[in-house]
Amino acid sequence: MELPDLNILLDLFHNTQSNKSTIEGYACFTSDSYSGVGAFCFCDNLEEWKKLYPAIVFIDALLDQEYGIYDQDDLKKLYVIYQKYQSSQWNDSDFEKFKEELKGNHLSYDVNFLGKTTLLFKNDLQDDLLELLHIQFGKNANEYKKEFLIFLDDFTT
Repeated sequence: MELPDLNILLDLFHNTQSNKSTIEGYACFTSDSYSGVGAFCFCDNLEEWKKLYPAIVFIDALLDQEYGIYDQDDLKKLYVIYQKYQSSQWNDSDFEKFKEELKGNHLSYDVNFLGKTTLLFKNDLQDDLLELLHIQFGKNANEYKKEFLIFLDDFTT
């Protein structure tokens, strides 16, 4: 099993956390299950996302810079997910399937949002993160698009 280089994934993860959001781009919000601390990663296009997604798959290993934190069965499950999405087109349903497949497979991280940045403008009371974003922003995101994007760039929990 050939695993991606964790140093490269860590750099990608940190770089995309520094990226500015764009309406045409993609977003991923991850948070630590225990502390609730989380932040966005923003990708300008699908090519950037395709480079980043392995960091989301193996997010627990990024901090320790060690795949050894996983037991062999868990690592195999994550590897299967990683392999499955290497040739994905990453349409809307692929993002949803990917997010669902990761549930329960991370040791201490949650993927709270994953998909096109435009979905963040949707005021969805059924989604805790989206509801929190819109409450904290305090304005209609669709009427204040530029301001909302700036707000997203600095949003952390």
